[in-house]
Formats: sequence, structure tokens, C-alpha cells
Amino acid sequence: GQPRVDPDGAVAGARLGGHPARGHHGHLGWRDDTEHPVGTARPEVLQRDRGRDRIGRRRIDRITGRGRAGPGDEVAQDVGEVRERDGVGVDEHGCPPRWYDDADLNVYEPRLIQAGNFERELFDRGRTLGQSRIGFGEIVVNNADGDLDYLLDVAFDGRRVTIARADGPTILIGTVGGLEFRRREISFRLRDSQALVAARLAVEKTYAGTNSGGAGLEGTADDWKGQTEPQAFGKVRIAAPPMVNTSRLILQASHRAVQAIAIDAILDGGASITAGANYTTLADVEATAPSAATYRAFLGSANEGAYVRLGSSPARILTASITEGTTSADRTAAQIMRRVLRLAGLGDGQIAGVAAMDREAPWLCGYWCEPGAGVRIGTILDALAASVHGYWIGARDGSVRLGLFRAPAAPAVTEFADWQILENGTSIQRVVTETEGLPVWRVTVKYQRVWQPQSRDQLAGVALADQERLGNAYRSIVREDPAIRARHPLAQELTVETVLDLEADATALRDVLWSLYSVQRDTFEIAVECRYAAAVELGDTVRLTVPRFGLSRGKLFRVVRIVEDLRANISTLTLWG
Repeated sequence: GQPRVDPDGAVAGARLGGHPARGHHGHLGWRDDTEHPVGTARPEVLQRDRGRDRIGRRRIDRITGRGRAGPGDEVAQDVGEVRERDGVGVDEHGCPPRWYDDADLNVYEPRLIQAGNFERELFDRGRTLGQSRIGFGEIVVNNADGDLDYLLDVAFDGRRVTIARADGPTILIGTVGGLEFRRREISFRLRDSQALVAARLAVEKTYAGTNSGGAGLEGTADDWKGQTEPQAFGKVRIAAPPMVNTSRLILQASHRAVQAIAIDAILDGGASITAGANYTTLADVEATAPSAATYRAFLGSANEGAYVRLGSSPARILTASITEGTTSADRTAAQIMRRVLRLAGLGDGQIAGVAAMDREAPWLCGYWCEPGAGVRIGTILDALAASVHGYWIGARDGSVRLGLFRAPAAPAVTEFADWQILENGTSIQRVVTETEGLPVWRVTVKYQRVWQPQSRDQLAGVALADQERLGNAYRSIVREDPAIRARHPLAQELTVETVLDLEADATALRDVLWSLYSVQRDTFEIAVECRYAAAVELGDTVRLTVPRFGLSRGKLFRVVRIVEDLRANISTLTLWG
């Protein structure tokens, strides 16, 4: 909890509300950690003599936040870091032993009003497929005296925050979305760790538009200036790479070779162009033109883009098929998701569930970040997760966790019985939504996406079968049972667009979806004390045993939503099975 000291001797940390001077437990002497506190103009030393500061018999949880407030400056904040348990004795100063979670027995004001009220779920509320949703909530501290007003000048957004019980496990490691100042309170807007990566651009580099005299790979002010560069992941079919040098007929196939890249084909209106020998250097791309009616490619590197140069001007729309990933094992949904998360700055230790997803769904995928589209990392991860009927979440421990959504299966991480459910076991309800619960009678999976569909007049001279294929964005595979619709007139159809490449993998996904949604499913919502749900994570399997609703012998469910109110000590879980 002490401020970090940089090698040059400068202290680069500040306690929220000041750092307490050592002294009698009942007297709070506050001083700033630095002569010029990070992110605030508050150089004076504060002294507070509040007499013996007693705290009532109420558990106050620990909230800490760490992060950077500005270039080269690190700020470490603790908001009311307090330990207390009912029934413990007091020391010679009238304070309970191990009251404060601090190795040096520093004292912190008890400012916490709400240690955490937040909601997390696998998908949009009431659904078990679709886009992910960032967890959100708030932490509320007392600022009736205005002592924390100086935090207006501190940049908290994106800073790490940890919520942990004084005598228990970590509840959540997330990030601060910002501060809301009220008359008597400050609300720290809480987001889970998914927020740190979801909104980031997959490719932040934009074209400078600086081509001059026919030279350059940055486009011009009249075409690509200010637009984001493209990026290929996995197997990409029929994409439209930008022509970044119209004088020399140079296309950019990918911003970087995140892994090895191969150019499978370059098509002019659907007709293949003959490939020549690959370039070995980027400089050679501009210096040496290919032979007429051919193309040559530079396959890029970790620091250089992949480019293609044509030997002749195209007659129609140019498209390319690109493969990224050294082997097919590097082109699964899980492996591409890991590479994308690495681009967001996460290390492998911050990414969980890759191996498990690969074991059950080693299905080949591909994603094309179109030039100028400004594709967000969350968009790519959602598309890849949907292709294996999976999810990605900000986990309790601050990591990003990948998982597959499948029928609940043993072993369960915990069991909930009626005696644990609040209000004498009555705080339970079966939830019915418009789209969930009822079976589906038809499942359609779309796969092998064509990223640049073309009309027939753009494909003149191409075989009719190829025209049909290149004119449709997807291929589809279907499974249906009209008998289900006869029994359930409101039964619906389920259509899933994927970035899967192979029919066999699409068939496997279709069968997974059929097994999950062609039968009636139940969704229950229960409320329990927080301690009973402390070890439960989204996507986990739990067992629910109550004497109602046909659950007297117990039934397995997947946890699809968790709402935790630490002040009220209530965890509300939505269970699907």
C-alpha cells in the first residue's frame, strides 16, 4: 500500500484522500505523498483530528485502485481500506485487531457507502447467444465534507480497481469508467476488464495520404487518407484490399503479419491473376514491377504490412483471398481470439480458456478488418465467439475468459438449496422471455463468408457457378423439424452468421445449437447471500435443488447473469438449463 518510488527517487503515488501519517489509531493525521500529487494541485499538508474514530459493527470491504494518471505518473488509490468483524475484541487504543488491511497499520477514513453494486452477464439480458455485454456497476464513497473534491482533476478512467472482502476472496478486479460527483457522494463507475479491450480499434494505424510522384504506400488525400488499414485473421475469402498506390498498382493485403500470411489468390472480377515470385523486401515492392498479367506479393512481418503489386491494370473489382496463421491449428476461433487480445495489450497470463475452447471446438475461422471500417476488438471477438457458440467475459480475477456455451454438465461448482435462497426460500422465480425457453424448429448456420460479394455484371466472363458463389455473402446449412412447430406454434427459427470456413465445422455448430434449442429450456432467477455466490463465475455449472418447479431432485444450470449488491449482501443469479 505504500507509494511506489521511481529509480530517480521521485515518489509516484498518492492515496485517495491523502496518506495517513503514523500515530495514534484514534487520531487521523493526513499528509500528501508527494510535493505535487499526481493529477491534482493540492500541495498543502492536511491535518485532521477527529478524536477517536469508531466504526460500527458493519463489514466494510476493501477497495483499491491502481493505474496511470498521466505520462510517467502512477497513482495508487485506496478508498476506505478497512477490516472489521462482529464479535472481535479491541486493542489498547479501542480498535479491533487486524482492523486495517495494511502491513504498516496505517489508518484510513471509513468513507465507503456502497462497496460494490454491479451486474455481469454472458450475453444481452434474457438471451443465451449473441453479442457480449460489458459488466457495469458502481462504488460509492462519502464526500459530504468535500475532502475528496480534488479528485475532479484525477484521471481515473481505465484504472484498475479491486474489490475484496476483508476476510475472504477477491470479489472482482475491474476498471473505473469515470467518476460521478454528487452533493454528498462520489460514485466510481465500475466496468469489468472487458471494457479495457472491447472498444479498442483492432488497427489504429491510418493512412497518412502522403504519396507523392507515384511513390509511397500511404495513399493520397483524395482516397485513403485518414482511413484505417486492413487486417486479415485466419482464412479470409474474397476480400477487397485497398489500392494504396494507384500509379504502381499496389494493394495492401494486411496491416501486419500477426502470424505468417499467404496470398491464396488475386481476382479481377472473379478471374484469377497469375502469381509471380514473392518479393523479399518492402522496398522491392515499389522498385520492381511484375510481368504483365501477373502479380507479386510481399508477405509482411511483425512490423511491416503485406502488399501485392499488379503487372497490369485491372478491368473490374479486385479481390483477394488471404490466409493468416502459420498452420490450421493457428486459425481456430480460440487462437485468433488470443491473437486479437494480444493486440489489445493482454499477455497470455491474462487470457483464460483458450485450450479448453480449442479442445471442443477446433474450428477454422477467418475475419477481415475492412479498410476504413474502424473495426473494434470487441466486434471481432463477438464474431469469433458466435462461430463456436461461445463467449468472452471479464472474469472476477481481472482476466479475459473464453468459454463455450453448452448444456450444463457435471461437475457443478456449487449447489444452491432452498435454505440458502433468501426470504425463506421464496426468492426464486422462473423467468420467461419472448425468445428464450420455447424450442426452435429450424436452425440455420451461415459460413464461408465472401467479404466482397459482387453482382453478375461485375463477374462477366466467369463461370455461372462461380458467379452464384461470389454473389452470395454466405453458404448455409440447415436442420429442421416441422413436428416441433406443430406442437409449439410459437416456435421460432434460429439463424447464426459465423466466420467459420469449412462445412464440416458449420455442421458441428448447427448440431450443437440444435441440441441446445430444439427442446424447451428453463431459466430461473434466485437471490442468495453474497458469500454463497463468491466462487461462482459466469458460464459455470451449478446445481439447484428446491422443493418446487420440479427441482426437488436437483437440476444442473448454467450461470448466465450475476448481479451483486455488496451493501445489501445479495447476489442475484440467472440460471439456464
